[in-house]
Amino acid sequence: EKPQNELQQALRHKVQILVSKSELKAQDKQFKNLKNISFYFDKGLYKYTSGEFLSEQEAQAYRKSIKNLFPDAFVVAIKDGRRISLEEARKIQ
Repeated sequence: EKPQNELQQALRHKVQILVSKSELKAQDKQFKNLKNISFYFDKGLYKYTSGEFLSEQEAQAYRKSIKNLFPDAFVVAIKDGRRISLEEARKIQ
């Protein structure tokens, strides 16, 4: 079993802002003024995220700061490159 801090290092919180059937470029105008644009591919869709945070609270604060641009944005947890539930992430922290 991994030490607790190693588990925490593998966990990141991001704000999911957009879902697309096709791959978008990080330079697209809809991503203007956002930080750390990345995506993961899930169930045939590109799911775009912004920001990368150690805590869910930091991610929630960032989500609130961009909600005028992306009203449907929500926080996701990514561990070892794959999305996990926030409930699962809370058990790790």
